[in-house]
Parts: sequence; structure tokens; C-alpha cells
Amino acid sequence: MSAPSSFLEKLLNMLDDHKTEDQIAWAADGASFHIFNPESFAKNILPRYFRHNKFASFVRQLNMYNFSKIPVDNATARGNDSTVRFMNRLFVRGRPHLLSEMKRKSGSVTSHESTATSESLNVAIERLSKTQSDNAHKLHLYENEKDCLTLEVQKLGAASYQQDKTISQIMTFLSSVYGPNSENNQILGMNDDPYRISPRQECLMLNSYEQC
Repeated sequence: MSAPSSFLEKLLNMLDDHKTEDQIAWAADGASFHIFNPESFAKNILPRYFRHNKFASFVRQLNMYNFSKIPVDNATARGNDSTVRFMNRLFVRGRPHLLSEMKRKSGSVTSHESTATSESLNVAIERLSKTQSDNAHKLHLYENEKDCLTLEVQKLGAASYQQDKTISQIMTFLSSVYGPNSENNQILGMNDDPYRISPRQECLMLNSYEQC
């Protein structure tokens, strides 16, 4: 037989302590108990047995051990409107051996819920990891594509610059050869008017080269 939980033992000690009868006490039937002033009970009694002074936390513990809140016994309520009453068929005055049969009902539920929550978290983490990996791969591809485009732009820029330089050199050469004051223009009879025929051009058109 397993030992009773520390919570149940502390609860039984509170009820068996005559010094706390003004705060918590057995009902007349011995199968339930009253808490006469929950606020005062939480402030003055709970800290002696637990590491908190929250009445709601105390009630949650009662619920975990299948205690039920039942109507107050007016004969024991002492006229206090805030009095509450709890019972469990295994929690009976003078029968402490029954405590070992009281099990915390949330144990298996909590375990299942914890397992389900853990599995859900693992699935979520796996999904996030996959998404992060996919995004990292896409980013890597985009960066490579960007590098390729940048290199291509640089190549095109260099080619364009070289073409401009070559054209500039050709234009400079042509300007030096066929400029308005160049010797070749004088020989060929070129002048500012491209449609004007010089005497030498006219001679060349009408006669052989030796006669001009």
C-alpha cells in the first residue's frame, strides 16, 4: 500500500489541530469539513503548511483528489456566509488509513496532456526548422543569382566602356585624317559643303587621273 500524499496528510493535520478549529473543522457527520472564512484561512493557516497563501490553489489541490464542494451544514457554519464545505468518500474523520487509497486524478491526465503537448511542440519545432532551412536555401540561391547578375552587369559595363573607348579612338583618328583642315581633305577636295564638287573632283570625273 502506497503512502498518502503530503497534501492529504497536511489537510488531516489541519483538521486535527484544535488551534485551527475557528478556521477549518470537521462537519458533524465526520465525512466532510468546513472552511469558515476562506480569506482568513488563506492568510493565516495555509502558510503554516504550504509555500503559498492562495485559497484558489488550495481548492485546485482538493479537486485533484476528487474532493467535491457540497452545501454547507448550517449547524456547523457558525452563521458565516463565506463558509464552504468539501467532502470525499475516502476522507473521513478517524480513518486515516483510507488516505492511501486517494489518488491524484490529474496524474495520468497531466501525463497524457504533457506528452501531447511535447509531441505538438516537437512537430512545431520540426516545421519551423524545415521552414528555416528552406528559407536559408532560397536565400543562398538568391545571393548566388545576385552575384551572377552583378558579375554580368560588370562585364557588360566593361564591354560598353571598351566599345566607347574604341569608338572614341576611331572618331579621333577619322577626325585627324578627314578633318576640315587636313591634307587629305585638300587633296580630295573635301570642304565644309559635302555637296560641293571641287575643280579637281570635276576633272577626275571627266578625265583620267594623269590629266588632272
